Amino acid sequence: MVPPLYLGEKEAHNTVNDLINVNARSMVKVTPLILKYGGMIAKNKGLIINISSISARLPVAYAILYGAVKQFNQYISDGLRYELRHGKNKTDNIEIQTILPSFINTKLVDGLGLGQSLFVPNVDKFVRHAVSTIGYQEITNGYWPHALLDWVVSWNSHLFSKRGAVRSEKMLRESLAEQGKRD
Repeated sequence: MVPPLYLGEKEAHNTVNDLINVNARSMVKVTPLILKYGGMIAKNKGLIINISSISARLPVAYAILYGAVKQFNQYISDGLRYELRHGKNKTDNIEIQTILPSFINTKLVDGLGLGQSLFVPNVDKFVRHAVSTIGYQEITNGYWPHALLDWVVSWNSHLFSKRGAVRSEKMLRESLAEQGKRD
């Protein structure tokens, strides 16, 4: 699912609903079920891993909706972590981890032509690294090159949001055009 380039595009309405349903609504609906019916609250033990994105760190033109939904994921995770530690069901034994990855070499990003590299790992490599952070980091990029990118982005956000907007639009438009040729 490629996010809409402009919120005014005619395809945007369905894409907006899809992005919210997949990335936000499902998290809000499923997490309490896992906590309660999965036995985490009763056992006072568990782990929930929520996937956000490095895109949540700053607004990037033409990817604003995706970034906003991923920021929502991080916000909910942070709030849930606080509620579990200080609320009615106070526990330090249910861990809420938020992962903010950058690009991973999957079919979803295949059309962008990024290929596999140090900064675009395959799924197995990313998962190996991300799993090693469980119990050590509540908020992580899951993979050290992504952490480096996150640091660079956070210190240079004004550059990425302006220059990246033009590049993002061009890449996404070329990707959509190429996908249209394949279909």
